[in-house]
Amino acid sequence: MSDNLAKAILIVDDNPTNRKLLRMVLAAEGYRIYEASHGVEALTLLEQHPVDAVVSDILMPYMDGFRLCVAVRKSGRFGRLPFVVYTCTYTSPGDERLAYQLGADKYIRRPGPARVILEAVNELCVRPRVAGPIRAEEYAEPGVTKAYSEALVKKLEERNAELARTASHQESLVGISHLALASADLGTLVDEVVRLVTQTLNVEYCGYWEVVPAEQRLLLQAGTGWKAGVVGQATVSAIASDSQAAYTLQADRPVVVEQFPTEQRFHGAPLLSDHGVCSGLSAGIHGTHAGLGVLSIHTATTRHFEPDEVLFLQSAANVLAAAIDRFQAEEDLSAAKRSAEEAMSAAQEANQAKDRFLAVLSHELRTPLTPVLALVSRLQKSPSLSEEMQANLDLIRRNVEMEARLIDDLLDLTRIIQGKILLDKRAVDLAPILHRAVEVCWPDAQARGLQVSTELGDTPCLIEADPARIEQVFWNLIANAVKFTERGGVRIRCFTEDGWAVTEVKDRGRGIEPQALGRIFDAFAQADPAVVRQFGGLGLGLFISKSVVEMHGGTIEAQSAGRDQGATFRVRLPLMPAQAPRASPGIGRIEDAGADRQAGCLRLLVVEDHPDSLEMLRLLLELQGYEVQTAGSLAAALEAAGRQGFDFLISDLGLPDGSGHDLMRELRSRGHKMPGVALSGFGQESDIEQSLSAGFAAHLTKPVDMDGLVAAIEKVVART
Repeated sequence: MSDNLAKAILIVDDNPTNRKLLRMVLAAEGYRIYEASHGVEALTLLEQHPVDAVVSDILMPYMDGFRLCVAVRKSGRFGRLPFVVYTCTYTSPGDERLAYQLGADKYIRRPGPARVILEAVNELCVRPRVAGPIRAEEYAEPGVTKAYSEALVKKLEERNAELARTASHQESLVGISHLALASADLGTLVDEVVRLVTQTLNVEYCGYWEVVPAEQRLLLQAGTGWKAGVVGQATVSAIASDSQAAYTLQADRPVVVEQFPTEQRFHGAPLLSDHGVCSGLSAGIHGTHAGLGVLSIHTATTRHFEPDEVLFLQSAANVLAAAIDRFQAEEDLSAAKRSAEEAMSAAQEANQAKDRFLAVLSHELRTPLTPVLALVSRLQKSPSLSEEMQANLDLIRRNVEMEARLIDDLLDLTRIIQGKILLDKRAVDLAPILHRAVEVCWPDAQARGLQVSTELGDTPCLIEADPARIEQVFWNLIANAVKFTERGGVRIRCFTEDGWAVTEVKDRGRGIEPQALGRIFDAFAQADPAVVRQFGGLGLGLFISKSVVEMHGGTIEAQSAGRDQGATFRVRLPLMPAQAPRASPGIGRIEDAGADRQAGCLRLLVVEDHPDSLEMLRLLLELQGYEVQTAGSLAAALEAAGRQGFDFLISDLGLPDGSGHDLMRELRSRGHKMPGVALSGFGQESDIEQSLSAGFAAHLTKPVDMDGLVAAIEKVVART
């Protein structure tokens, strides 16, 4: 390397990558490097810098390597410089002779290792030219000039032909690509690709061999030029390598055969010999995950396939592979879509079945609670009950009401998930709602020895809300605070802040672990499994509360310092604009509009198929002073109505021979105008709407509180 430190090499090539590669190889040997991109630039550099050798490509713009070599040799100043030419274009024996005739010292074909050029430079720089002086005119001899001109014309013609073929190939590939994108049928696409390949490459035979995985064979699925009955029938093994198609698929590269009659590798494909095939070219069609097939062409005469033809066929095969992948993906997507639609349909059916089940379950669970609650109501009115018995009855009432609320929670969960909760919004004051929620929870707090304090302020907190639903939210929060607090008390505070009505429910109970704060508002979530064992519950109250608050445009959040540190729940609801009218203190319960009315003048027809409920309703209504006639079925009710007139109808909706809706409609059709109240274990909004549409004035959900039933009767009567 040290011998080369003072020596300079001029590299001439219009390709920057080639120059960079040669510069790296020669510089590593210690040569100083000059670079030029064509012959004209090289001559300028030679005038400015002394060099020890020239290494030049042949095909370049402005002045090619042959003309540069002649110009160097004609120069009296550097005519004896060692000159190396390399080329991947002028590669025939005649081109090599011409290079030496024009004065080159070394001729090297590319592509090839760059080290071959390095070895030539080393040899020429160590053994410089020793011949006598070169006369420029010897390079102007007519024979050499003519040979150079003929070579140049030939290369230009070859290049033009190559460019024309390339343009034709590109045009066909564009057409194939458009077909691949636009075609809706794989069979049609394959036929068109085969036709275009045959036309573009001008061959007698073209075939698309499709992999049939189940049979481990390749099937000639489409083609041109073959005898009748061959396409769609001819097959070769996909796992053996004795056919060109199978060999191509396994090799994962294009395969060229110039002489099939003498080819020893592919003896297992008599199809080609039967058709007199001489030459062939094949390219594999490889999808994303597996080999899909082979695209092949064959000729009846011997043919040398050019590199650009090989590239074209492989490109066409690649486009076809992408198209097949697309068709497969679309088919998989369509199948997945069908499966998803079927799953969605099944899920909807299951969901509807679940809703029906929950509704029926609700009805069946509520119905037995009605006589229990009615009996408790009757017993509690007795003045002779001891304090202990009153406490026991309170216990029964609270648990019956708790059972009813658990049933309501299950139904509310379904309504929320399906988006079927309908809000009856109006202007209300938050304070009466909070008072009512505290009133409902007060017996439980007293039983646990807890204090419940409220700080509601003097300014009304006017909000637009469904009062019953908002009461449900605060009942849940206060009931939880009472349930999880063993000593001390619960504090409820309400105030306004920046356009919001803010309510805080704070307890000193068992608190919430930090890791549980993020999931306590999830359906069926419990902060601690031990809570379920100790306190019970479904884990739906906070989920329902959060959903209801958000439906009102508000927020709810929980805070706790951890276990045994208590918890604070903060509800924010948007205040109504200042100009809104002051709300009524009522919270949407049935008013006692007819409390002063004498009940004894009302004749009631009570229809219920549950004997215990029917008997208890009769007894309690008679104690209220009503005249009561009972019926256990639709037919019995119609018969009773036909015998005598009634002022009011109270009917269960689930009757053994029809429904309460059918009863009301039939009574109306017979001219009876009596108002009515529907009783049902079904309490969704759609159930209420259906009852009102059938002619009932009100719909009460079981278990029915007797005071609520009487209030409903009197309110309806007061309106009529």
